Amino acid sequence: MSHGPLPPDDRSFQPLRGARPPQAEPAYRERLRRSFAGGSLEPRLERAPPRAMPWAAAAAAAAGLVAALVLNAGPRWTLQGVTGSGTLSVDGRELAAHDLGAIRTAVRPGARIRTSADVQVDLRLPGVLALQIAPGSEAVIPTAPSRWFPRRARGGVTAGEVRFVTAARFRGATLSLTTPEAGVEVSGTTFAVIRDSLSSCVCVLEGEVAMSAAGAVERVEAGTRRTLYRDGRPPLLEPIRPMETMKLTMLRDQAAQAPEAGPRE
Repeated sequence: MSHGPLPPDDRSFQPLRGARPPQAEPAYRERLRRSFAGGSLEPRLERAPPRAMPWAAAAAAAAGLVAALVLNAGPRWTLQGVTGSGTLSVDGRELAAHDLGAIRTAVRPGARIRTSADVQVDLRLPGVLALQIAPGSEAVIPTAPSRWFPRRARGGVTAGEVRFVTAARFRGATLSLTTPEAGVEVSGTTFAVIRDSLSSCVCVLEGEVAMSAAGAVERVEAGTRRTLYRDGRPPLLEPIRPMETMKLTMLRDQAAQAPEAGPRE
């Protein structure tokens, strides 16, 4: 397209008047001719570098992840009470039964707690689970089921007796317990796990408990007690004993009266 002659008084263009157009170098012209004839002349497209996530978006994503993890966490164990005047051990640390501050600090998921012959410990996961560690017992405090995922708690009973009551916020979760002889899986009930020198047994006041050993799983229903013996004799299924019924009923009623308990599961 022509824009007409330059104005005669426009001196800024005067150096260009009469200038010869630049000539391409012969070597460049020859390379261009061969590329065109051979069909290898292609446009070169520069790929744009990847765009990094803006720091504000990255920070927001990280903050969202942290918030989700915090909100997903289950409640913490609280010390409901200690009865007796002896001692207890938490992860090998000896504590006096009256030293409630030290006991509260030591109580945590996965801790191994052992009570002397005259000390009983009551713990709560508010609104989720209550447990009672009887005198002369040893247990691993269960983990807390998360609010959304994973909804599984794990613990263990090594010696003595531990009683459990699940509450309304336990619904949809699973509690897995182990003894040296058996595995116990619970989805909502009132029960006890007892382990002595001869056997492991489960006593169920309400609901139903799955008890497993050597790959076999048996259901233990409300009102019954199932015992697995260490010497290999056949398991024994019998009615729950009156003393166990009384102790479990008392724990269930105490848990139901707790302000955070809500409707019993």
